[in-house]
Amino acid sequence: MTLPSYYDFLYRWFAQEMRVAKWSPMLLENFDYTLPEELIAQHPAAKRDASRLLRLERQTGEILSGHFPDIIDSFVAGDLL
Repeated sequence: MTLPSYYDFLYRWFAQEMRVAKWSPMLLENFDYTLPEELIAQHPAAKRDASRLLRLERQTGEILSGHFPDIIDSFVAGDLL
């Protein structure tokens, strides 16, 4: 499986989960899903700051793809991580 198809898979899975969940309470069984073996990372990215990030805009439902260093743009004053 190529790298772009991996992100396509994650995007489709994430989008489906959000449609099904409709912001229901977070439950452990929501995280029980099948992930093809070849999509499980075996080693960290060579450049750690090059790791990918999917995030959901809660107000719009938009799913955004980016890189982990972009996570800082998601926070507003008073947020905790």
